[in-house]
Amino acid sequence: MEYKKYRIYLNTTHGNYIPASSNTVNDLVSLFKYWLERTNEGFYLPMEASGTVILQQIDKKTGAYVNEKRLPFKGRNDLINAIRTLGAR
Repeated sequence: MEYKKYRIYLNTTHGNYIPASSNTVNDLVSLFKYWLERTNEGFYLPMEASGTVILQQIDKKTGAYVNEKRLPFKGRNDLINAIRTLGAR
């Protein structure tokens, strides 16, 4: 099985999610927006949800996601800015 090179991991007070994964960082914001607006999990994520958004990169040798950058977020409206700050486009 081939895993995507990058993924967004969302650790919130309401659950943990992997809303976007891609082989480039350029697709992550649009995939995340799609998840947030068009899936049940994303659509029903409460506005007051808080937690940590994590950008992870896969290690080609082990197949594990090892390199990661993380930022806290406060509220649903803060998520896209946090993802962009981490380097996703």
